[in-house]
Formats: sequence, C-alpha cells, structure tokens
Amino acid sequence: MDVLNHNFIRLGLTGAKALQAARRFPRETRRRSAVPKSNALTLPIELSWLAGNPNFVYARIRIVVDFLMYPAQGADGFAKENKMIIDHPGKVTERILLLGETASCVYLLKGNSEYAILGGGMTYIIPDVIRQLQEFNIEEKKIKQMVILHSHFDHCGIVPFFKRRWPWIKITASARAKELLGRPKVIESILSLNGILLAEHGLQEQAETLGLGFGKIDVEDIVEEGDVIPCGDLSMEVIDTPGHSSCSIAVYVPQEKAMFGSDAGGVPFKDKVFTSANSNFDKYQNSLEKLAGYEIDVYLAEHFGARTGDDGRVYLKQSINAAKETREILEASYGKTKDVQKSTQEITDRFMKWIPDGFMPRDIIAMVIGQMLKYIAAQNP
Repeated sequence: MDVLNHNFIRLGLTGAKALQAARRFPRETRRRSAVPKSNALTLPIELSWLAGNPNFVYARIRIVVDFLMYPAQGADGFAKENKMIIDHPGKVTERILLLGETASCVYLLKGNSEYAILGGGMTYIIPDVIRQLQEFNIEEKKIKQMVILHSHFDHCGIVPFFKRRWPWIKITASARAKELLGRPKVIESILSLNGILLAEHGLQEQAETLGLGFGKIDVEDIVEEGDVIPCGDLSMEVIDTPGHSSCSIAVYVPQEKAMFGSDAGGVPFKDKVFTSANSNFDKYQNSLEKLAGYEIDVYLAEHFGARTGDDGRVYLKQSINAAKETREILEASYGKTKDVQKSTQEITDRFMKWIPDGFMPRDIIAMVIGQMLKYIAAQNP
C-alpha cells in the first residue's frame, strides 16, 4: 500500500524551520541574481500524511530548500559546449533544448511541425523559461502539449502559468497523476511550496506582475504504458515507472534515442546517483531495469540536466548499481538493529562521509534514508 501516496515534498521541516535552514547559507547562494558557482540539487522526499486518518495530517507542510551551486558557464551564461553533461539551458541535441535551470529542468522537444514540453518544473523558473524561449527564437504557437512525468510539486509548477499563456496546449499525465492533481489539498500544498520558493528566489514582485500564482491543473490527456504521443515527425513512447512515486511515467523518443526519466531514474550528482525509491523500493528497481532495456544515447533528468554520449549510455546502469548498493546497505543495517531510527542514524553517518560539504544538510539525507528504511523494514519484519 502506498501510504505516503504523493511524495512531492522535499524537506522534512516546517515552513519556519526550513526558511531558517535556507538562510544559514550565504545570500549569494540563494539569490538567482548572484554569480553562479557550481551546481544545484534537491532530493526527493515523501509528503507524510496518513491514509485513512480522519485528522489528515496536513498542517506541518514540508518545504524544499534549493542549494544553488552552479557549474562553470560561458560568457553568455549558458553551458559550455563539448560537455557530456549538459546542466544549463541550451541545446542538448538538434531536437531537444534544456530550459529552466540546473536545479529544475524542463525540456523542449522539437518535432518538424509541433513542439512539446516534457517536465513541469518549479514556478520560480517561469521568468527564465520565458526569456530562454525568446533567446532561442522558439515559435511558441508550435508548442502543442506539456507532459507531466509525475505530480510532485517540483515537477508541475510551471504548468498552470503556461496553460494560461498557451490555452491551446494539451496537458498530459498518468491517470494516477490526474487523480492526485484533482485533490484540492494537493493543489493547496503545491501552491504553498512554490510560493515559498518564489519568495526565497526574490521573485515576489515578478510573481505579481506576471501572475505566477499556482492554479488548478486539469490533465486532459491520460496516458499509460505503451501509448505513443505524436510530436510532428517525432514520437514519445510512454513507460510506466512506479517506485519513486505511484504516478511516475517516463518518455522515450526513439528517433533521438532519448529517455526522459525524471526522478524515476534516480537523482544524478556528479559521478554518483542518489537512489530515490521514495514510494516502493521493489517497483523502483523494476522501473530502472525496464528503462535500461532501451537503446539510449541521451538521458534527461529533471534535476542536474542531461547526459549524452557515454554518460547518457551508462547512466541507468549506474543508477541500477546505486540502488542495489543502497538496498544492501539498508538491509544489512536494519537486519542488525531491527530499529529504523537507529539504522537511519548509522547509514546517515556513513553516507555523510562521501557527500561533499554543502551538498545537503544532514537532516535531509536522514529523512530520505529513513523513508527507504521504512519500506525495507516492512519487507523484513
């Protein structure tokens, strides 16, 4: 049973505490007007509500904090050429553009007669996406659909705004995503979380001017495993990928040998992949194996950008290995302690030894590990 059935919340802190955590970092690491320096990451963590609980724990909303550590850029502010890892706005292939920013990526797929946007990002990237569409001379009338790969708050934040801007586009997602996005409480929390991030990025004034407030999301086109969505002369093959969330799908574009895996493929960080089996570890691993069965030259994540060439071809194998290793560590620790809390402490200590300083606060790492341990504990009573 997917008790934590909509895992779109990223940081296990109440709003006030999370904002305090964000402010511990220098202002230049939080403001998007600052000079970029290295990279950016948010790790996926579940929203903790109790299924069937009449009190429906909802008051203590958990929020995300972006740790902005940008990589080197060219003079124009875009990613330098000849990189196997493309983590800033610009061309991934002749038919795919990365839009947004490193922490929150969406992609423009360019068919010959129409375009599609894959991924829904976070609301604060909307001004960037508008500017980038202009800089890349994109004919917005050609954008005919947006595909939401899962319904977490950081993967659907731009959808309402661009649906208003482009009323002709069709919003596509899984049936489970449509169900979740139809719940007022889910929309309410997504609105709150994206609003907090707008404030953290200093975009309150722009938000009012542009009307970036989060509205409802009406999924118009429900897709499932085996469906093929046309995009001009390109085709988008839909793959069910549960495990990270119960509503996850991936999209494969065979003409580009490109896999849009979202968080179902793990969260890449430099030469490592963080296992994001938030919902169901078994299904997560099965989904990784399914995705790895495709011929892939380009792997596109919604955090940390795209991998091409050798990096694209080996990424899912790295993610499979990371998931296997992570599960072995979790099982060994829980088998010894029979205590989720103790194992969480032990494994967090271990992981923090290789996680670079400034990557993520310890309490976030502990929460991710704790959630995966709860699943392992349920399988090994």
